[in-house]
Amino acid sequence: MVASSLIMIVAATVGLYGMNGVSAAAATLSLSPASGSYTTGQTITVAINENSASEAVNGVNASLTYPTSTLQFVSINGNSSGFGVDAGSTGGSGVVNISRGAIAGITGSQLVADVSFNVISTGSAAINFQPSCVGNNGTNCSAVLDATSYVNIISGTTGANFTLQAPAVPVTPVTPVTPPKTATTSYASSSQTKASSTAITPSGSSTSVTVPNGSSVQVNQPVTVGPATIQDQGVSEIQYYLNNKLVHTSMSPPYTYTVSTNKLLNGTYTLKTKTLYSSGTSSTTTQTLHVNNPLSFTQAWLFFKKYLLLPLILIVVVLVAYLLFRKFNKHHNPFGTPTGYNGGGGDGSEKAYIPQPTAPVIRPTIVTG
Repeated sequence: MVASSLIMIVAATVGLYGMNGVSAAAATLSLSPASGSYTTGQTITVAINENSASEAVNGVNASLTYPTSTLQFVSINGNSSGFGVDAGSTGGSGVVNISRGAIAGITGSQLVADVSFNVISTGSAAINFQPSCVGNNGTNCSAVLDATSYVNIISGTTGANFTLQAPAVPVTPVTPVTPPKTATTSYASSSQTKASSTAITPSGSSTSVTVPNGSSVQVNQPVTVGPATIQDQGVSEIQYYLNNKLVHTSMSPPYTYTVSTNKLLNGTYTLKTKTLYSSGTSSTTTQTLHVNNPLSFTQAWLFFKKYLLLPLILIVVVLVAYLLFRKFNKHHNPFGTPTGYNGGGGDGSEKAYIPQPTAPVIRPTIVTG
């Protein structure tokens, strides 16, 4: 009965919020942590804290806003709340509303609830409290209720701001192999710089790894590749070869190509980047890609297609040909049964072949007179 009455009191405080300023007491709402860096796919959990110092309070309404472009609402957890009565909590579409109460007045710093969000995109995310409830506006606003006068005594709020990044991708270059020295080539413009290395950027990352010519690198997700030291002036086109097969030609800046390594069978591949200049000259860099994707259905299918599919087809073809041969040979004997062969004797034995006698041929003699 007491809990029901308290819920009604917390829910009905909207009509009392217009009395802001009647009491000299003050309370604050804040978020913890107030800042931090997270990566896409991670979960951010913020604690809503209320602090009324020595003033007793028995109700709180916390209303938060968050950017839906970078965060996705997950849940509200009030199990450890200092306000033990849940008077209604909702979340989604950029707004979180939490109303909780206490049977008896409480003082000091209290946890209101924990709110969790999933990081769905890179950028920044500001989570802020909505303004204090004033007058009869009890929707999407924040308040702390004095336990004696039922007046909203909130005096300030502190939100949080987070930096959201793409997850780091382990890219481990192998010790570079020094390529043989070649003769210097002159270019049509002094602003041209011959490409001597390749920049490899993991998908979703803004940081690239420069891999010198003749070196190797391990990758486990799609990467964007492009010349690391070339300037735009005088470039005609850039060709990309994978295992000596032309896979892409780029004719405009930034002259990059995305290698979908998640569609490649785990193994070693040779990436060759050939830069053609308007002067008629060219430069080539070669790197070795060690593709090491996690086990998946795609990897299993690629392995089956490369190593097992053709042998399986050959086995099926040979088996079908053998069965057809047996069937044809059973119903067709081009040599027939030899004359005079009497077959089996019915007792499992076979009769010998007995040549049949040939009747003499009588030719009439014609006598002429």
